[in-house]
Amino acid sequence: MGTKGKKNRLLPRSLVKNLSEDIGLFMENKPFGWLQALELFDQTPMEMRGLLLEELSAYHSRAVLDFFSLLKLEYGSELEEVLDRLMRKFAMVGLEPGPLVEPLPFYGAYACCTRHSGDVCVDVAWWLGNGRVKVDSMLLCFHGDGLGSVLPMEQSVTRFNRDRTAVGEMIPVSLEEVCVMVKDAYACNQRFVTRPALGRFIYQKYLDHAEEISPEDKRRLLRRLSISLTPRQLVNSLFRAIRGQDEPFIDALLTPNCDWSRCPNLRPEQHADGSVTLLEGRVEAAQGTLKQMEVTACALSLHEDMLCRTQLRYTLIYEHGLWYIDAVEETGHEYIDEIHSDNPLNVKVYCKVYSILDIDDLFDIIDGIENIRQMEELPYGVHLRIEENDDDFNFGMQLMSGVFADLVVNADEFVVMSPDAEIAEGIKNFLHVHCEGMLQLCGDYEVALSAVHDYLNGKYIYFEEMFSAEDGQQLYEDGLCLISTRYFVRDRAEVVRRLHEMGCVLILERDDCQVYYQLDQRQGQSAMLAEYILWPSWMTLSAFGDQDLQKIRCGFEKDMFSAIEFDGIEIREDGIFDILSSEVRREHPQLEQRLKEIYLNKWYFSRLGVLSGMSPSEACQTEEGTRLLWAMFQKIKQRDKRAYLNGERTYLDLKDYMRRTDMRK
Repeated sequence: MGTKGKKNRLLPRSLVKNLSEDIGLFMENKPFGWLQALELFDQTPMEMRGLLLEELSAYHSRAVLDFFSLLKLEYGSELEEVLDRLMRKFAMVGLEPGPLVEPLPFYGAYACCTRHSGDVCVDVAWWLGNGRVKVDSMLLCFHGDGLGSVLPMEQSVTRFNRDRTAVGEMIPVSLEEVCVMVKDAYACNQRFVTRPALGRFIYQKYLDHAEEISPEDKRRLLRRLSISLTPRQLVNSLFRAIRGQDEPFIDALLTPNCDWSRCPNLRPEQHADGSVTLLEGRVEAAQGTLKQMEVTACALSLHEDMLCRTQLRYTLIYEHGLWYIDAVEETGHEYIDEIHSDNPLNVKVYCKVYSILDIDDLFDIIDGIENIRQMEELPYGVHLRIEENDDDFNFGMQLMSGVFADLVVNADEFVVMSPDAEIAEGIKNFLHVHCEGMLQLCGDYEVALSAVHDYLNGKYIYFEEMFSAEDGQQLYEDGLCLISTRYFVRDRAEVVRRLHEMGCVLILERDDCQVYYQLDQRQGQSAMLAEYILWPSWMTLSAFGDQDLQKIRCGFEKDMFSAIEFDGIEIREDGIFDILSSEVRREHPQLEQRLKEIYLNKWYFSRLGVLSGMSPSEACQTEEGTRLLWAMFQKIKQRDKRAYLNGERTYLDLKDYMRRTDMRK
């Protein structure tokens, strides 16, 4: 029996019909049902969303039309074109979109005085009548999480006022001040290219009505939402704000004319652009009068993989009942060896390593843990952190301050890490009781924090690989590891415009993708800085090592929130040569040699851990460096031999590396 003329359906009609009925129920139950409808759509794979919307558009109901309007508000330009086209079908049958949310009179708002910690809870009440209010309860984060969560509820006016005034740390705020805070939190989502919490129909009104306020008013608002900071607490909170890239709060701690010119190595903008990573900061002493104070402090930071200890002196003045930083001076700095006792990366971390048997049930357990937040995407998973309440700003910021434990889901392994042996053992016992059948314990380890740092930054694919690496051998014999950041593309034309603006070179163009390279000129020779592979709806940005990747991302992502969305990172085991399929090599015979050239130039001028921080160009000029180079070449030779015996192709062999360094056997 033939199927000619019959429309192919990838989604069963019964499934779409049931979904349209569920959407009808969700849309009747505002606002919780609306959030459920958004969550359902958000969990739909990207590649299936267009088809799902097409199928739903066949059901001409008010509920489906309102759902489309809800999606248009939530996802903006990402879905605007397809939704506008589908909504015109509804107009043809007499259904026109109406306002999603009717405006309500503002009643009042309260906020927690926790702005100094980087998070603020805000409750905003809107008058419903009959003694009741609709409350928007929002968690605003002034780091990568941005608009962290939005929870709507209804309450009586009496309970709303009683509950908020009973909490001593909540103070009344105006609607204008709420809008400023929401806008600042949303700006963090834009800066870090992360999607805010679902529920734009709730918080869009705050973004729409946010007005610019003067720097002085902004400073007063942020300080009013913080505890009264002593000089010691003020400088310690500055360190935390710098590490969290909390620019508005940094400004709130400084006088308008604060002078940073005498602090060349630890300015906030250096941390924001990735050139410096602040690890620790703490006040050592404070002395002065009731109107002016001199505070000395010490900070530990990474400068291109070199650990630096900096001595600082802050001048504070007392104005309008608050302390402000008026000047900063760097009084000294020194670089610290890896084995130095002051190196915070040498502290011990207790680790439990598991094999994952059931990842879905495991995440259900993890989701129920209190005070847990996502830190970052990893090459093959996610890094989560259980935090302690760490509101004491008297003792400064340490690398592991406020950390109860870190949980890492990495491919099919699960790792628990804690600086406290008892905590690590307690979590192990918890998992034994609650995660039976989900996890299998593989090992119990005590390692230096530096090894954990290497694991989290992709040096090892699996945790236990660090124990099999001999003499500091890295995963890649030549010391370079290509790491890719993945993005979902909302506006392809804008991405192409940015790549051209950055001077990227189109090196390969095919029907389904384009490959661009960002090059760096080193002594008159082109070296690879970054690779961009652009598909219709996805792209990857790849660079060598975490430091390079962070700097390049800062430049590419700036003001690109409407065009891209961060989707995670991964290690590219085949490096830049994985684009060389047999078809590409046949169509572009010169491309392989070009890639070899820009790769080897990058390698030649890169500082590598296996060469004790020297680049091959520097190493070949010293006796110690030459010895380390020969050790590297021996590992490359062994790799080439393994590849030959396994029948695998290598694009670069030992002769290529030796020719680039002009060394001979």
